Amino acid sequence: SITEGDWLRHALAVELEHPRFGGTFESMLTLLNEPYRRLGLETLRLSETSETPFLRLQADVRGDAHAGPLVTVIMTCRNPGPALLAAIRSVVVQSYSHWELIVADDASSAEYDQVLDDATALDSRVRVVRSAVEAGKYIRLNEAIQLAQGEIVALHDSRAWSHPRRLEIQLN
Repeated sequence: SITEGDWLRHALAVELEHPRFGGTFESMLTLLNEPYRRLGLETLRLSETSETPFLRLQADVRGDAHAGPLVTVIMTCRNPGPALLAAIRSVVVQSYSHWELIVADDASSAEYDQVLDDATALDSRVRVVRSAVEAGKYIRLNEAIQLAQGEIVALHDSRAWSHPRRLEIQLN
């Protein structure tokens, strides 16, 4: 098992491989992928686009997970950028496919309508719930939980990326 100290040392080692510290994205990925390889999971790679490295993260999934209960994944956001779409794409490609995603928007400005529209266009299981009045992340989270149809609720940050086996592994 991995202790908190081991995890922290690994995360810092990966960060120190960043180009701003003299490393490369390739060396970062090599180190980042080490635990995935050890566990027999798909490794991460960067797609060939001009986007930022975070927006280019990908992993190719081998096979689908067995069916199980509906999982409601909840994200909250306010004035989201392209990272929201990367976060949603990391849910869309999950090996466990029996999920719904609720994106609870906390009164984003009209200039972010396109990002939110793009979010719903990514997959029919993605639902964006827009609020006209700002209330804060935790109010929106609780509202989304009330809307959840799944037996299980998973939280996902709107600027985070999940390995494609995340839901499958957590359910197991």
